[in-house]
Amino acid sequence: MIAREGLEAALADVVDPVLHSAGFDGSPPIWRRRNDAGDWVVVDAEISGDDQVQCVVHLAVVPAPWWEFMGVWLGMPPTEVHESLGLYRDRLTPEGWALDRAEDAEQVAAEIAGLLKDEGLPLLDRLQDRRAMVATVRAGDLGMLKHAQYPGLFVFAEAVLISEDGPSDRLEELLEAAKAQVAPERAEALARYSLWIHERSKFHGDD
Repeated sequence: MIAREGLEAALADVVDPVLHSAGFDGSPPIWRRRNDAGDWVVVDAEISGDDQVQCVVHLAVVPAPWWEFMGVWLGMPPTEVHESLGLYRDRLTPEGWALDRAEDAEQVAAEIAGLLKDEGLPLLDRLQDRRAMVATVRAGDLGMLKHAQYPGLFVFAEAVLISEDGPSDRLEELLEAAKAQVAPERAEALARYSLWIHERSKFHGDD
């Protein structure tokens, strides 16, 4: 058995039960969980190589408003929830795992399962609550992305999230801030997205 096959089998034996017990559906390498608000969390064990294997475990949170916006941004609704569509995205560990022997796969899978229990799942549990997700956006922390690097993203992301609460002064402040920060070549796209946010907020405000 090559290292990749060993790791795939170990993920199925060791990690899969941990995630299913936490309410996730799926199987290696991707597991997903949706709550009643329509917000998704994703665990994606990306494996590359056959004999020299690298494994990186990605964590993502895809709130329902962001999922809807991804359809606008992409020009069509996504067919599946993937880690790459997450508003919050991070790795379980920055460096991941490397192995070149199938015999080491059980140990790697056990380490992944342990870190998921101790760190990854508590994080995803917390951020699957919409209020916590808005709070982490306001705190400038989207996992791999920080406010200092992408201030415009954080302003816009908060606007997308709170559009579900209906029209508000805060929403207008955010859209004005996004307009002030946008690069000239992206101004037209921002205007289109802002119109969508306004329409979405009015729809939910009428609920």
